Amino acid sequence: MFFVLYLFVSVVIVFTAIKLAKYTGLLEKKTKVSGALLGGVLLASVTSLPELFASLSAVVLFNDPLLSMGNILGSNIFNLGFMALFLVFALGAFSKSKMSKANIAYFLFVLGIYLVLFLGVFVDINIQIPFISISIITIAILIIYSSGVYKISKMPIEENLLSEPDTSPLSAKQVVVRFIIACVVLVAASVGLTFASTEIEKILNLGAGLAGAVLIGCTTSIPEITATLALIKKRNFNMAVSNIIGSNLFNLIIICVCDIFYFKGTVYSGLQNDSQIKYLIYFGLFSTVTGLILVLLSRRINNKVIYFSLLLLIVLSYLGFLIFSSIYL
Repeated sequence: MFFVLYLFVSVVIVFTAIKLAKYTGLLEKKTKVSGALLGGVLLASVTSLPELFASLSAVVLFNDPLLSMGNILGSNIFNLGFMALFLVFALGAFSKSKMSKANIAYFLFVLGIYLVLFLGVFVDINIQIPFISISIITIAILIIYSSGVYKISKMPIEENLLSEPDTSPLSAKQVVVRFIIACVVLVAASVGLTFASTEIEKILNLGAGLAGAVLIGCTTSIPEITATLALIKKRNFNMAVSNIIGSNLFNLIIICVCDIFYFKGTVYSGLQNDSQIKYLIYFGLFSTVTGLILVLLSRRINNKVIYFSLLLLIVLSYLGFLIFSSIYL
């Protein structure tokens, strides 16, 4: 029964997320709101709704902070892994592209947050601040995230996410109503996904970190993956990379939200005690560093062999997590 529920809500999440991406594009054409705001903020946050509510459900409804950490960190390496895989198949065209400075900034700020989490693995910095019941790690992540959003918002937008002409008969008001309904459906499906995953975790005797990364993380990442594949097909490599690494940056702030709503401690307790969470951080850090090198080199050289090697390393990083974490089941 729980496997059927998992498959059903997964299909609902995929279908609804595709609709949300479509409605966001229509809003750009039917309103005077800039494409940068809609695509870079609204669409990124909407496609991360499954991660947000699945992770919140894990800590609020099911008292499982490790599941929420596994969801977010698993989603991030899943995003990068499939982005790299798609780029391998478009290597000829991708090798001629040049990544924007905004992409470099995204990678740097994501890397900064991973370094904080990496430090937390070896040093006990998981100090809970009195009265407000959140970890000092959350404060550090919020500072990095806020700095990143401010810095990136000041950079010029080089490409638009959606540029097709408006052929929809829907009015702006009708699009907004459909957008809100789709958001509600996505939230409900995300809660159902978390419930089904916690039960499957018990049935299969999976660790919470692995269950969050595989059962929830993969499914909640499908909206980002779908949008990225569409952009790569259009040879819009700059925006494809921005979509993934921008979503990863937004995902990491969800950890802070979960910490705020988790009143039985902090969500970072697994940093030093759970092997699967450690591997998620290690391989996530490795994937991010490799991605940063890729976008830096894209501004200087045009070498298919080097690009292929870096993309393959990112793909292998996700596979490496699955292999190493399964050892500790």
